[in-house]
Amino acid sequence: MSTEIQPATRLELRTLVEEFNWKLDHAEPEGFADLFTPDGSFAAGPKEHVGHEGLAAFAAARTAQPKLSRTMVCNHRLVAADDDHISGAVQYILFMKDEDAPQSTEIFAVGEYSDEYTRTGDGWRIAKRTSRQVFQRAS
Repeated sequence: MSTEIQPATRLELRTLVEEFNWKLDHAEPEGFADLFTPDGSFAAGPKEHVGHEGLAAFAAARTAQPKLSRTMVCNHRLVAADDDHISGAVQYILFMKDEDAPQSTEIFAVGEYSDEYTRTGDGWRIAKRTSRQVFQRAS
């Protein structure tokens, strides 16, 4: 068993992370649940969305909101547990405003995703993602 993470695996996981935010930011909920394992989960605050059905419902509701958002991600740290399981941490900055508002904005939240990735027959997928806000805008 090798715990070294190969460059191709790093690229696949980075693409997975970027696609997660792209779909939410650009109102493209189709295929969002496919980024996860069938029993995968996403938790943000007190809400947890589990399984493809729950994840698809979350993405549909989130992208139906009249909000304009953009999420910047960085510092993707990966640690391999074994050849088929990797944990990760991703820092994010979220900008969000009402869609009809002027295009100037402030940071809505700064946070961190804690991820667990699993290699499946279809490639790497998110098994579990937890979002924790570190900073949020003043109300």
